[in-house]
Amino acid sequence: MPRCKYIIPDNRRGAARPCPKNAGFGRDYCHWHDPADTSWREIYDRLENAEPEDKISMLFELMEDHPEHLLILPDRGDDYCARLAQIDLSPTNLLAYRLKWESKFPRLWDGNLLDLDEADLRGAILGGATLEEVRLTSANLQGAYLYKVNLRKAVLWNINLMGAELYLSDLQDADLSGANLQDASLVGANLQNARFDDANLQKANLSWANLAGAYLGKANLQGVNLQGAKLQNVDLSSVVSLVNVHFTDAWLDGTRIKRELLGGRVAEEDDKDYKNAREAYRNLKQNFDDLGDYDSASWAYRKERRMRKLESLDEGRAAFKQRKWGKAGLNCRNAIGDTMVEILCDYGESVWRVIGWLVILLFFIEPILFSVLGGFIWDNSLERDYFALLSSWNRFWFSYRLYLLYSLSGLSITNFSGLQPANDAVKLASGLFSISGIFLVGLLGFVAGNRIRRS
Repeated sequence: MPRCKYIIPDNRRGAARPCPKNAGFGRDYCHWHDPADTSWREIYDRLENAEPEDKISMLFELMEDHPEHLLILPDRGDDYCARLAQIDLSPTNLLAYRLKWESKFPRLWDGNLLDLDEADLRGAILGGATLEEVRLTSANLQGAYLYKVNLRKAVLWNINLMGAELYLSDLQDADLSGANLQDASLVGANLQNARFDDANLQKANLSWANLAGAYLGKANLQGVNLQGAKLQNVDLSSVVSLVNVHFTDAWLDGTRIKRELLGGRVAEEDDKDYKNAREAYRNLKQNFDDLGDYDSASWAYRKERRMRKLESLDEGRAAFKQRKWGKAGLNCRNAIGDTMVEILCDYGESVWRVIGWLVILLFFIEPILFSVLGGFIWDNSLERDYFALLSSWNRFWFSYRLYLLYSLSGLSITNFSGLQPANDAVKLASGLFSISGIFLVGLLGFVAGNRIRRS
């Protein structure tokens, strides 16, 4: 009987080699490698109708028949997938099977762990299965359904779980180093003490998952949904990215986070979900405060206030469209108030912004407006000094210096300039500017004190 002409590529079991299976008369390939073969339909039908215990025997028979003794049950389309719900592959349940199969296939066991390395279970249905302590290194479970699966202490190095459904699954103490979990759903999953070294978790949904004690060194969390996730004392400072991550209601007590990994904003802000964005920044602010990272806490506080302003604007627009004038006016007032505080002092966090307003008021606004309103009455000595100057440029700076001294005198009880207001409009402006200057000086003291207290 002719041998199968398929060449098994290089893998961890050695160099490329011919398939050891017989092809059958008039055929070039065995049923494992013949693309026209449809005998797999019978296997999938048997799996669908078998009891969980019978499915275990079937899996071992399939691995015995495979040229490399691998578990190959990929999704074949047309609703043909491996239906392995409720199957129990835990060490305790496999004792009887191990006595039968270990002598034939010692490779299938790594110590006490069933070794299913490089298994192809794409799209498999494993809801409620027990895979505790199973070894699935480099296995392909892309798009698999793993609802409430027990994967405790499983070795899942470099496993492909892209797009897999792991809702409420138990992966406590599992090792997912190098795993691909992109777009996977781990909603409510138990991930306590799991390892995710170099794992790809981009756009994965980990909302309400328990990650207490999990290790995420160099994992990529870009676009991950961590809404309501428990991250107490988890170190996220060494992950690759936290850009576009959802943090609403996440438990961040003692969680180590580097602000630069966030990319300047949380996902809720990108989604224009300003209410939840405000809550996310509040969580981050509290976390940064607890860690003593006061600069990051200040950043999170300012972002929180901006989200509140944008939330007020959104609610105001909605109320206006619904003709709820009272609610629209209240939200408009809140938005205007927050905008003014942001412009003046960046919500009490920017000393330089207050200093900038003082400089603008004293050096530009006051001199210009005083000139427009009619200026001042000069005493004789100042007039003589002014007209003694031959250059118009020097005369400008002489008058500007006097106006500046008059503006500064508004912050004290002494008139340094020797100028007197020329009319009531200048007197009124002088009083208003004095009040504004004193307010800004007081605000400067408050903001400076706030910054010193946090430093």
